[in-house]
Amino acid sequence: MDPSSSIALGRQVLVTALAVAAPVLGAGLVVGVVMALFQTITSLQEQTLTMVTKILAVGFALFYLMPYILTQLIDFSQGLLSNLSKIGVGG
Repeated sequence: MDPSSSIALGRQVLVTALAVAAPVLGAGLVVGVVMALFQTITSLQEQTLTMVTKILAVGFALFYLMPYILTQLIDFSQGLLSNLSKIGVGG
């Protein structure tokens, strides 16, 4: 495997990981900020409220984004497996 193909493969791995993880993490971030603002406004400092809402938001995001996530992972896997001979694995 030459350096340019190794860099291209590493870049593709990072882009795919970012495309899969960013929407779910973004949902958790948005809910966390909204809950922090709500707790600041109401002076309610209950940590369970924050954690439960974040867990629910991430769970719903995973549920609704699962087709997108699976499509991204399948496309990456098919591209990787179809180009194994080009990147120098297996002969």
